[in-house]
Amino acid sequence: MLISTEVRRCQELLERLSLDSTVFGAAVCGALPGCLERLKVVRPLLFRDPLAVQASGISDKLCNVLSVDESAEVVDVKKTLEPAAIDEIAGRLQQGAYDCVVAVGGGATIDAAKLVSLAASNACCIVDLLDGTPKPNRYPIIAAPTTAGSGSEATHFAVLYVGQEKHSVADPSLRPRLAVVDPALSATAPERVAVAAGLDVLCQSIESLWAQQAGERSSACASEALRLVVPNLKPATIDGDPPAQTGLAMASHLAGHAIDRSFTTICHALSYYLTSHFGIPHGVAAAATLPAAVLFNHGSAPGADRWFRELGSVFNCDDVQGIASGLVQLIRSVGAAASISELDLPAEYDAAEHAASINIERLKNNPRESSLEDVRRILRTEFDTEGIGRNFA
Repeated sequence: MLISTEVRRCQELLERLSLDSTVFGAAVCGALPGCLERLKVVRPLLFRDPLAVQASGISDKLCNVLSVDESAEVVDVKKTLEPAAIDEIAGRLQQGAYDCVVAVGGGATIDAAKLVSLAASNACCIVDLLDGTPKPNRYPIIAAPTTAGSGSEATHFAVLYVGQEKHSVADPSLRPRLAVVDPALSATAPERVAVAAGLDVLCQSIESLWAQQAGERSSACASEALRLVVPNLKPATIDGDPPAQTGLAMASHLAGHAIDRSFTTICHALSYYLTSHFGIPHGVAAAATLPAAVLFNHGSAPGADRWFRELGSVFNCDDVQGIASGLVQLIRSVGAAASISELDLPAEYDAAEHAASINIERLKNNPRESSLEDVRRILRTEFDTEGIGRNFA
């Protein structure tokens, strides 16, 4: 009963903010035919995460309800696609009689569908779209996430890696026309995947609240996402509690809407180096600097009182060290690292190189202006067993 009340509350928020292109709580296979009809499209190219789809038990049914030929009209996305693979699939999309794209998977799968659609719409290589303004994507995207994490089903951008360098490709036409958020899909994710995704929700919620580009809509979504992710993170990812998994799925979707407008900040800016160089899962990498970032950003800019009050409310605490400690304990409760030192990185890790690699645009969106020395200070912050910060001053 409680979770249905939460779902209704969040759906009402999305409707009030005119963000109501979401089918929430419905079985994905039951919802997709209606989505095609609603958009007046008939022939999708299906992008799927084969492992996630198989684990959820919908592998055969998914192709049947979409009337797609598995051998010709399905793109299996097992990892982040290289530019060459995106270009090859874009050629197939152009040459086929497809009128939409359906993506069922995590952030990598949904982002792949976005990038392929944009490259096909512009009849060019995806890397050629990193500079300049692309033509809008002409293939409506329907996205059904299989992780409660990236929020890609609600955003107008996609991640593209060229070698080890991370790029963000953004255009309003990349925002999926419809999102089907079926908590049963993310409930079958392996624990390590679920934890990393859930930590991404936590970071997105907090970073969106304090971002320089935060506004009324993003803050409303981020506040609700934060209120849902904190109590539901461990029960959903470690304990497998179904109501908590529903709460986390809604938190993920709301956080996606939040960062779609506010974008992310310092924790995400610092995460990409850890992922590209050491294979640290994205959400785990972002969370490793979150408590230190709270200490650094506290009281730093106009509007800081709001995010501080929001965090204080969910952690039932009115001082910044207590809030940081609460975050440390929450992150550790799901077996993740609450600081860089807890990641157990190899000896070749270089904090100075890490700091120098930071994405400047995301750093500009952080509420407190920071120098490279400030960044290095965040990277070397540690927390004791009680979650009290050390080496921060």
